[in-house]
Amino acid sequence: MRLVGPIGQLVALSRSVHRTVGFNVAGAAMSSTAGLIIARALGPVGRGEYAATVSWFWVLLIVGEVGLTASACYYVAADERRASDYVATARSLILAFGGPTMILALALAPELAQHKGDLTFAYLAMFATALPSFLGAAFTFGLQAASINDWNVVRLSQPLAFLTSVGAMYAADDLTFRHVVLAWAACICFQSGLGYLYARRRGLAHGRVSPELRRPLLRYGGGQLATTIPLTINMQVDQIVLSLAASLGDLGQYAVAVSLTGLALPAVTAIGNVAFPKVARHSSSSRGELERRATIGAYLLAASIIIPVALTSIWAVPWLFGQSYRPAVQMVWILAPGAICFAVNAVISDVLRGHNHVASIARAQIAGAVVTILLLALLVPALAARGAAIASTASYALVNVMLVRELRRVLSSAEIRGSVAPGRREEDGRADS
Repeated sequence: MRLVGPIGQLVALSRSVHRTVGFNVAGAAMSSTAGLIIARALGPVGRGEYAATVSWFWVLLIVGEVGLTASACYYVAADERRASDYVATARSLILAFGGPTMILALALAPELAQHKGDLTFAYLAMFATALPSFLGAAFTFGLQAASINDWNVVRLSQPLAFLTSVGAMYAADDLTFRHVVLAWAACICFQSGLGYLYARRRGLAHGRVSPELRRPLLRYGGGQLATTIPLTINMQVDQIVLSLAASLGDLGQYAVAVSLTGLALPAVTAIGNVAFPKVARHSSSSRGELERRATIGAYLLAASIIIPVALTSIWAVPWLFGQSYRPAVQMVWILAPGAICFAVNAVISDVLRGHNHVASIARAQIAGAVVTILLLALLVPALAARGAAIASTASYALVNVMLVRELRRVLSSAEIRGSVAPGRREEDGRADS
């Protein structure tokens, strides 16, 4: 017998979350293993170069996609009858904005790399890879709403292919910085192609570009971009600043600490990955049970992972990465509280996106970005990587406080509306395919 109502929603959420946690943890384990191999093979300086390259690549994707990936997911979930048209229109818009952004990034690559040969090559290779990523982005994120299982498979394909490539090169004693970058680029292209194939199977790949859909996509995407730009500042500017203002060795130490304190993200963000499209479908009939349980579960899960990581890092870091990485331990301790907040922030943000409250996420992330920039300017010159860690933790904590307050307000308003005018109701507890 199918459960309906809030209980049905929670059961469906729990099942999907458990599957998504499995995929996320598997992907994180593969990425962490690949990162461990790279760190040991290339040393702190090489690891710092790799971190700088990946950081700038994600900045390019976030700016070039102008929030349209989340917009595609939202409208595929909210308006299933026109799902393929939303995907097609989102793809055309991503290319229109992302293409010029990629060209600008390619022109700036030598300056960003300070004209260092291998680093310039890495930036050029990664920035060029943005084009296939832009082509596949709408397909991939449309799948998040159409089939969470297919979306998980597509996401897992990249870390699996990358770990396989890195492991093979390491075994052949052929793991160089250039080869790592080329492997990363090839795996991104593979993931984009796989996203298209799965989207075609779900009927998302043959829609028509519709001018009337551009406005809602851009409106939602613009709000999302207003959150992702400051979020990117909060996530990436610390490593970008260190790549320009500190030694690559310091950046390598910091990147290791960030990777360890980020171990909770795959499991915790799975809650938000599943909740986002479900809340979008049921936002008009929401009573808050799903949203509250998602948030509480995120706090408990994040703390249960990150606290043991911080406590064991004093021996785990030198053992895993080598004695040269021992300075990263102190940064792990500083980053740990902020990492809990950061993981929970991702879940709360997904819930608010499902309620179409992206502006409130933007306000919190902008405040966090301002704090990040100010503290980096004050602390990095004197404390280098430790200063970046302090700035990140302070910023994530501030954002957490603001998002929790906003979620309480949204749920309180939804309960008042629901008691007066229930609005549209769809079948509760509907399981994803």
